Amino acid sequence: MTFVYPAFLWALLALAIPIIIHLFNFRRYKKVYFTNVKFLRELEIEQKTKSRLKEWLILLTRLFALACLVLAFAQPVIPGTSVNGPHAVTAIYLDNSFSMQRVNGNGPLFDLARERAKDLVKRTANSSKFYLITNAFEGKHQRLFSKEDVLAEIDQIKIHPAPKTLPQVLSRLQEFLRGVPAGNREAWLLSDLQKNTFLLQMIQPDTSIHYTVLPLTAEQSVNVYVDSCWFSSPIQQKGFIQSLHVRLKNEGQQPVESGGARLVLNNRQTAVNSYSIAAKQSAELLFSFECQEDANVFGEVSIEDFPVNHDDKFFFAFQPGIRIPITVISEAGKESEFRTLFSRDSLFQPVFFTDRGIDYAQLRKSRLIILNQLKEAGSGLLDELQQIRNAGVAVVVIPSLSSSIANQALLERLQLPILQQLDTLRLKCDEVESKSPFFEGVFEKLEKRTNLPQINKHFKIPSTKGMEVLMRLANGDPLLLSQTQKAPLYLFSTGFAEQESNFARHALFVPVFYKMAFSGVDIRPLYQTAGEATPVFIQNWTRTEKPPVVRSLKKDLEIIPELRTKGSGVELNCRGQLTLPGFYELIQGEKVVLPIALNYSRVESVMDSYSPEQARAVIADKHFSRFTISEAADQKVPESVIVSNEGKKFWKLFILLALAGLLAEMVIIRLLK
Repeated sequence: MTFVYPAFLWALLALAIPIIIHLFNFRRYKKVYFTNVKFLRELEIEQKTKSRLKEWLILLTRLFALACLVLAFAQPVIPGTSVNGPHAVTAIYLDNSFSMQRVNGNGPLFDLARERAKDLVKRTANSSKFYLITNAFEGKHQRLFSKEDVLAEIDQIKIHPAPKTLPQVLSRLQEFLRGVPAGNREAWLLSDLQKNTFLLQMIQPDTSIHYTVLPLTAEQSVNVYVDSCWFSSPIQQKGFIQSLHVRLKNEGQQPVESGGARLVLNNRQTAVNSYSIAAKQSAELLFSFECQEDANVFGEVSIEDFPVNHDDKFFFAFQPGIRIPITVISEAGKESEFRTLFSRDSLFQPVFFTDRGIDYAQLRKSRLIILNQLKEAGSGLLDELQQIRNAGVAVVVIPSLSSSIANQALLERLQLPILQQLDTLRLKCDEVESKSPFFEGVFEKLEKRTNLPQINKHFKIPSTKGMEVLMRLANGDPLLLSQTQKAPLYLFSTGFAEQESNFARHALFVPVFYKMAFSGVDIRPLYQTAGEATPVFIQNWTRTEKPPVVRSLKKDLEIIPELRTKGSGVELNCRGQLTLPGFYELIQGEKVVLPIALNYSRVESVMDSYSPEQARAVIADKHFSRFTISEAADQKVPESVIVSNEGKKFWKLFILLALAGLLAEMVIIRLLK
């Protein structure tokens, strides 16, 4: 036991005062004369014995009351497990993620967490030092605070959109504490214990720090949010009907029978839809609209939900004016099927060359290169193809059935399987790998009796190592192979002349080459997550003196992204500087290169949290001896935390004992007359 104010113990010397009073009774006697004192002498002896007993009891009660009063002022305490000493540091983690916007009977969890943190700070000594950490990981918090400063800083903390996991928080906290002078350390963690972020199973706590978790529990609430969106088609074009799929999720415990969602494109409401979702389930909505412009389109899908509403809006952006540049290199007169395929569709920009007249500058601009039955493959073309492959351009190789030398040089340079002897057995295509991502959306249902291409001649391919067989002949030989390690690469085992196969006239010809064209396009994501360092790759980037900038559509924010050369393009990275959701543009000079849409992370949308009992079970299973899960801190700071912080105080007990001593004195005076 220790004393908060041990100087008051000097007051115990005052116990000598009642002793002196009782030892030296200065009362004056009054003489009374009686005629006969025989009986008074007997009475005097009896009264003198009782009087001495009474005086000793009164003395003891007064000494007891006075001693208890002195000890109460000295404030005896049994020290708790909390930190103390000249180098003691207390770390405070205040969870300010979106899930802390939830409420219980005492108000929003975040407001309660701030009040509990301030209560804990106020209960510490004035000389205490504090380290403050939130999900924002702010640089201004990377220092030690005094008691007054940390109270002021806690009042300034706001909800932050970028969630952090518990392992990330503890790693930053422990790294900072390792850099301060050695001393006792403890950490208070105030959070709602959301399972998606409070990853207790993955933490590695520092055994030199005592951690105390103060849980805050929310009432069960409904949270419906927009999870994601995507188009049925990878390419959006002006004048075509577009189908936008939107996924909604209900993370609440109650179903939503009737809700409404609306689609806004370029600040104009375009479509509305309704939904109903069972508890813990998802629903998919479909919005259909006509793309009416070539300019960048900024879209927003929104719903109404309470109390968690940070995830009720979902932003996306796309470029409907994309055209795919395609280069076809073939022997003169053998490109007719590709002219028919690509020249009639405004989506494509086809360019045709013979094997003797190739414009390499145009080749570098292409997103799909078709090498159609080349009888001669020059070294210049082979070198250029290797560079283009590194830039992510898709390449299709259709072999020449009359020039094995050209085939061998081309396949070796592209690191494709070697074609062996020519098989003239007439075979049908017997198998299509419909489950491959390449054929996604091509077949509604592939029946066994489906009419597939007829092949009259084909090369045998003995090894398909590193390749995916997309189509196979009846004898098991591959007809079409693909490889996507660096960039999409496709190899046929036959040609498209009439005497070789009927593939060019078959119904599969169009979807197969459309898919190949789409695979060569660098499809931009419709949206990204705010606050994350997600790089964006731009093909065929032209450097200028003026650096590119990312600017918000409202023109209230502008940053210069980091540029890194990658192949024939550049990779741009904002390094997490864009933390607010909404619309942005990548601008080079005066030209808008790319529209960008950012959304808050949906990690905080899942409302499942650990109960204190579940958290304790995890801690017990991991054997974290210095990690304590306190009882819920919804109404006040738990008594166990107060005792740990301030110790067990006894001054109230000694006040009561002093009063009991005075009461005992009064009883003795009245009863022993």
